Amino acid sequence: MKLSESELQGLFEECNVPVFLSKSYLNFVLGEDGWSYALSESQGIRGIYFYHKKKKVGLDYITMHPLVKYMGPYFTSTEDTKICNELTQNTYQQIPTNNFIVQQWHPKRLDDCAEFLQYKKAITKSTFVLDLTKELSELLEQQANNNRRSIQKYNNEYTSYKDTEVAYELITGVLPNPKMLGLTNIEFVEFVDFIEREKIGEHTVWEYQGEAVASNVVLYDKSIAYYLMAGNKRISGSSYPGLQAVWQTIKKCKTKGVQKIDFLGSSIPSIAAFWRKLGAKEVGYPYFEEIQNPLFSAMKKIKKWM
Repeated sequence: MKLSESELQGLFEECNVPVFLSKSYLNFVLGEDGWSYALSESQGIRGIYFYHKKKKVGLDYITMHPLVKYMGPYFTSTEDTKICNELTQNTYQQIPTNNFIVQQWHPKRLDDCAEFLQYKKAITKSTFVLDLTKELSELLEQQANNNRRSIQKYNNEYTSYKDTEVAYELITGVLPNPKMLGLTNIEFVEFVDFIEREKIGEHTVWEYQGEAVASNVVLYDKSIAYYLMAGNKRISGSSYPGLQAVWQTIKKCKTKGVQKIDFLGSSIPSIAAFWRKLGAKEVGYPYFEEIQNPLFSAMKKIKKWM
């Protein structure tokens, strides 16, 4: 069953899906044929399940895209766990693939879909969320000592401007392989133009002592901001460009009425430690892979091949 444009938009709003699951965003990032959905039905439509479709050498599979953090099920209202698990099982069976599936779901699903996730042998990965309902002075006070001193000493010396070419260089400069971003230089420029035109996000470059040293891209979703991507140079001294960029972003988010920032996690221990030192709370989200075709059986090859 497929819905009309107006019905689909209404369901998105009723399920309160994140901004990166809006139809315009998915169409831009994944392409119109790169994503689809299944409906959770039980005495009416109770939810929607998003998935990202890809194909290589004639094999269909379901995977995740770096710019779409959470997919999977979203429900029209808070249900008890039994109903959520039943709805999810029913909807999951509608996904048209028999090769390979990898999924990351919203943190809320850890509790209300626990039984299904246990059956799929899901693991819990971590994102980091900073509460911005506190006063700016409180947020500064909760910083680790070296962070606080650096912010107090250097933050006002950082100035910001817009330049997508510079932003791309800074953001990809911290990656082992620029392809990990999921965007070429041209695609990055087009992506930033899209989110800024749609007024759902922005990019920023920060300059210190005449040199561009940090950049990030942030999505805004009602009262939540998503720290989608970032990069910075390593410079001598204790001004810490990455920290200054985050702090200036925090200040900007406060002026926009944002209540929390989801830094979208990291499996790299040093980055995870950085978010903790900011005072961000570690929040789990579910991740699982399902291999149904022997060609996908070697995990190292899968990750390299994907």
